[in-house]
Amino acid sequence: MTIEVPEVRVEWNRYSLMVNQVLAVLEDDWVVQIFYDPSQKMALEGINYPGIQRQVRRGRVMLTPLPPSMKKIKKNALLLSPWFWQNIAAESVLLFGGTAALCANSHMEVANFTSRYDYIGAPWGQF
Repeated sequence: MTIEVPEVRVEWNRYSLMVNQVLAVLEDDWVVQIFYDPSQKMALEGINYPGIQRQVRRGRVMLTPLPPSMKKIKKNALLLSPWFWQNIAAESVLLFGGTAALCANSHMEVANFTSRYDYIGAPWGQF
């Protein structure tokens, strides 16, 4: 399972491309879970792109709205919130965002890392 925590940006038109690129590299039983703010017009446009909706219908993308209490929460605060971890639909988490790309030509697969590490993602504060 992969987890996407999108930030609202002007480049939402790249959203489908980014999600589909990650899905192409992951094993078929992995799902991208998108947490989004349903009050944000750009977030609603992003999750309604045909490329995202096609993956939702295929069961490869799961959409999870943020509750109103987290409407303006920053990514680091979201990652520290119990609500976020209670609503993740997976045991293994790969965190990626708008600047992420997975190499399709790598000899290694994501599963090689999720069995060895508790956290995979960009550096986080002092860790």
